[in-house]
Amino acid sequence: GNEPYDATQDGLAGHFALEAAVGATLGRMTWYADIGGGWPTAAAARAAHSGHTPVLSWDLGASMTLAQILAGQHDDVLGDTRFSLAYPGKDRAVQSLAEFKGAWRHVHDRARSHVRASNVKFFFCANGGDIGPYRMEDYFPGDAYVDEVGFDVYNDLQYGPWRSFAAEAAPMYARCAALP
Repeated sequence: GNEPYDATQDGLAGHFALEAAVGATLGRMTWYADIGGGWPTAAAARAAHSGHTPVLSWDLGASMTLAQILAGQHDDVLGDTRFSLAYPGKDRAVQSLAEFKGAWRHVHDRARSHVRASNVKFFFCANGGDIGPYRMEDYFPGDAYVDEVGFDVYNDLQYGPWRSFAAEAAPMYARCAALP
């Protein structure tokens, strides 16, 4: 999964160890990275050659805002990759829902029209639950801008008793399935 990029091992050792432990191949290999930090080319090539889909999940980082993306100030970071814009976390200031949707749509349109990256898929990945007053549905940029929808599930004893995967995932699954 989400192991950091390591130029000496391509950051993939943990992923392959997990696959060996569970006796299954996981179809995707994900890097969660600062949007301006670039694509881990060697690791992505190794992932692709081993039958995995490389996925870059972008975080805005400290030096970028949604307004800047919307204004096209970071268009140069688009590449020929599969990626998602990270759902804003509780430690991020959300400028506005309109900026989030607008930035997503701008990146989508840029990839489709200017870069013409036919192998780029836009994956909307929600958290397993809402963050504060922000509902997942409010961030969804629209069906025309999203190729795949998914969500992350977290079981945290800090917020209550341990729950089964089905109990933890069912509410967000239903909400994602109901997106327009």
